[in-house]
Amino acid sequence: MDTLSNCQFKARPHKSGFFEKGKAYQSVKRFLATGLMFLLFFVTGQTVYSQIVGTYPINIDPNSPPGCPQNNVTISDVEFRDTDGNILDPYNVNYNIGDNVEGEIWVKFGGSSSNAYNLYLQYDVVVNDVPQVPTNALCLFSGQNVPNQTGLFYKISDFNWTYGDKIEIKNIYMTWTTGNAGDGSCSAILRNSQCYYTQPGLLVRTPLVANFDFVTNCDDFTVDFIDLTTGGDPADYTYTWTFTNGNPATSSVSDPQNIDFTQAGSYSVTLEVESEGITKSLEKTVVLNESIEIVVSNKVDDDCTDSNTGSIDITVSGGDGNYTFQWSTLDGSGLVTDAEDQTGLSAGTYTVLVTDGETCSETIDVLIIKPDPSPMPSPASFDYCVDSGDQLLSVVPISSDYEITWYDENMLPLAVAPTISTATADTYTYYITQTRIDGTECESGMAQVTVNVAQCSIALVKEYTNVLSPDNCLDPTTNPTINYSFTVTNNGTYDLSNIQITDPLFEAPNPIVSLTRTDDGDGDVNDILSVGETWVYEASYAITATDIQNGQVENQATVSGVANGHTVEDLSGSATDNDNPTIVPICQDPVIEIIKTGVFNDENNDTYANVGETITYTFEVSNGGDVSLTTITVTDPLPGLSSIDYVSGDTGDDDILEVGETWIYTATYAVTQDDINTGQVDNTATADSDESEIDTDSETVNLPQNPVLNITKTVDPTSISAPATLNYTITVTNEGNVSLTGVVVTDPFTDGVTPLVLDNGDTDNDGELDLDETWVYYASYDADQDDIDAGDDIVNTAFVNSNETEQDEASATTTITQSAAIDITKTVDPTSISAPATLNYTITVTNEGNVSLTGVVVTDPFTDGVTPLVLDNGDTDNDGELDLDETWVYYASYDADQDDIDAGDDIVNTAFVNSNETEQDEASATTTITQSAAIDITKTVDPTSISAPATLNYTITVTNEGNVSLTGVVVTDPFTDGVTPLVLDNGDTDNDGELDLDETWVYYASYDADQDDIDAGDDIVNTAFVNSNETEQDEASATTTITQSAAIDITKTVDPTSISAPATLNYTITV
Repeated sequence: MDTLSNCQFKARPHKSGFFEKGKAYQSVKRFLATGLMFLLFFVTGQTVYSQIVGTYPINIDPNSPPGCPQNNVTISDVEFRDTDGNILDPYNVNYNIGDNVEGEIWVKFGGSSSNAYNLYLQYDVVVNDVPQVPTNALCLFSGQNVPNQTGLFYKISDFNWTYGDKIEIKNIYMTWTTGNAGDGSCSAILRNSQCYYTQPGLLVRTPLVANFDFVTNCDDFTVDFIDLTTGGDPADYTYTWTFTNGNPATSSVSDPQNIDFTQAGSYSVTLEVESEGITKSLEKTVVLNESIEIVVSNKVDDDCTDSNTGSIDITVSGGDGNYTFQWSTLDGSGLVTDAEDQTGLSAGTYTVLVTDGETCSETIDVLIIKPDPSPMPSPASFDYCVDSGDQLLSVVPISSDYEITWYDENMLPLAVAPTISTATADTYTYYITQTRIDGTECESGMAQVTVNVAQCSIALVKEYTNVLSPDNCLDPTTNPTINYSFTVTNNGTYDLSNIQITDPLFEAPNPIVSLTRTDDGDGDVNDILSVGETWVYEASYAITATDIQNGQVENQATVSGVANGHTVEDLSGSATDNDNPTIVPICQDPVIEIIKTGVFNDENNDTYANVGETITYTFEVSNGGDVSLTTITVTDPLPGLSSIDYVSGDTGDDDILEVGETWIYTATYAVTQDDINTGQVDNTATADSDESEIDTDSETVNLPQNPVLNITKTVDPTSISAPATLNYTITVTNEGNVSLTGVVVTDPFTDGVTPLVLDNGDTDNDGELDLDETWVYYASYDADQDDIDAGDDIVNTAFVNSNETEQDEASATTTITQSAAIDITKTVDPTSISAPATLNYTITVTNEGNVSLTGVVVTDPFTDGVTPLVLDNGDTDNDGELDLDETWVYYASYDADQDDIDAGDDIVNTAFVNSNETEQDEASATTTITQSAAIDITKTVDPTSISAPATLNYTITVTNEGNVSLTGVVVTDPFTDGVTPLVLDNGDTDNDGELDLDETWVYYASYDADQDDIDAGDDIVNTAFVNSNETEQDEASATTTITQSAAIDITKTVDPTSISAPATLNYTITV
């Protein structure tokens, strides 16, 4: 069983040996000898597992697999290792074929890409070419780069390997994430790129296991061998077969065929397989048996009994002795199909197939026979009439050598011939056989005996043949005799003889009249009334005074006949299926007459009919014939009519309506709504008596109608201040006295559905507006902003019509509450400055009311003078109206200059907005001014060092180091020429007397350093001071160093410098 699981991966380098093609096992030995040290340095990689996103495993159609052309990540090799992740040592694999080996499956990833993360892998494990379920799905290297270029193997699952099985992984599909690991999840997605797919898959490398199977031949002693070797390198297998006493004795092919061992026996066969320097072998014993032989050792044929008595006993030899038996037959019965010997068999041919444990088989046929039957007797039939008594059945055999045996309808034997009861009609079925008394023949087949017990029947129809008057009676003045026909029919099952008709009308004490047969039916005149045949007789009868008084002649005749020795008879009727007496009506002239009148009673005097008001009916019934009438009835089917009550007219109080009498009846009727809807009451009354035909009279009473239709309409809500759906309820009622049809309600103002569809109220679903019904309709209207802007009340009128009334209408009003409001807000950026800057204003205008605003104007005089401002954005529908859901945005700017900084006041800017519908609104934005007054003075001197009296020239520079212009700037330098303050030389570029931020003011001064300064030897340090109205005093110094050099020099001159005679020499000595 595959026990794949999401385990931690361990990366291992590929080990040499039988897992590498072309490498001898000696390398494995070297590895085993020295590799333990190397094992200590195996790289162990761990993969973080995460969830798989999506439905997995993915269903991949093998007929339309994913493309996956790049193969950026692949699986290049698969190995089976032990539970420690080590390759199994081929020399120390001590298992037998079929043993369970616990271990692991390791794979090596390949491919060209190093940019793959979160590997989704699914694959099928196939063992000995049989796919295992389910498909395995893993999320590998979660948050890690797939190590497909390391050359290492990674464990993907635990696995229990059955030693000797071939293991493959197929239908391998992988997909991955590129770029980065993301959240570390693997996506189960079927792709055609950034994926890898191989349906053939890879063979899992396992140790070499030599294995084979073989198939023997049942017809001779040849054997076919099948190689089942697994592991190692299949492409490198070398086979050595050894067949003890076989021909040939050896073979080097993978699957040797037709190895002949010439005779039965046990033979040793050895397979030796060498692969990659490893040799494995397996020895098996082949057992060959003699051919199967079947001998029938005993056979017993079937006898004449109903039981199957045949049997077959066989003896089997040859084969491996593990026999199975398969019996079959096409015409016999009684087999136990898998038994060796058979009993209880019927006649037939039986076939047995004997198969041994090596699937070798042999077959033979065996015949079981049975004696011939006696001749079968002829079928017989018996007919009896119902109620003809019990009847004993009897059939004679073909000769005295045979006897008859009786069977019932279920073919069960009877002890004696059956006796039939004829109490009821029925059909009975029996069977008979014939058997030779001496027993030399079996019992014959069965012949059917049918017994029919049926109704023997005769029918007599007696009719008069005179033509009656239009009054459906026989007028004795024009027809003094009645002509009769007698129709006799055989409606039974059997022919009848001895037909006899008797009729008291033609017997004493009446005149005796013989009946004459006028129709013999089939014309055979054999006095046999066949089944279905009809005979006709005729006779005439003279009408008597008593008959006329009774108004009719009524009587019956009787017929009889004989069938199967049994007499049947029938009393005459009007048809063959009844015994009704024949009645001839004798004409009389009874007449009854009725007159009906009705009067509507307007009981509340409102001039029209109301439900419950009444109609009074009067019925006049009279005798218009020549016969007294009895059992007088007056009926009127009008539903709701009161009982019809007798009032007067029966002068003799004998309940007989005498000729010339008129009886008065009355009844009342309460009017219904249906009557009022119809506008009248129509009905018919009927008068009847025992002697006369009915008479009828109809009366129509008109009912005054008053059709009135009413409609009402309500709306919710009744007042709005914003767009809303107005829901209308329209109620229609019947205010008159008749149901109204064709009711149509229209409301064009709402949603355009004309006419409206009834929602509820037609309680009886008849499409008529009844007096007690209220029909309700619903409609709606979406009041939009245009309605709010218009401000007019929304008045909606609905109309109703019917087939019976004039149009009616009703209105519902929703008032509009307008509330115009506008709002302006203003922001500035920046909100605080300390130097000149551009202030950018954003002005936002919104509609805070419930109506659209027109003529919206925004002004901001403080900014750039553009008045009004131009809308930048927000009019989404470009209609020039500020809608409720719109926000209009304006932009403006102001360049704050140094004057603003100098002023130091907050810059407060106010914008204004107006519209046609609202008062002005305003909004301000403030930018604060941060002032920072600072002044700086610097002073330089030239020269900076002297060693003799000299003029020292000073340059004094004053700058504005703050953010505001400075006034009242005064520079003093008491050390120089006494000019205090000093006079500005240059720098006030705008000549405004203020030290601006961008100005540098320059002053000049000088000092004459004399010998005293030189003699003093002290540095000449000169300090200047600056003040302004806005700042504290600042100062700056400049220093000139004195270089003293004490030395004396004397020079002497003489005049004259040359003499030629005594002279005064004047010397000038200079020190």
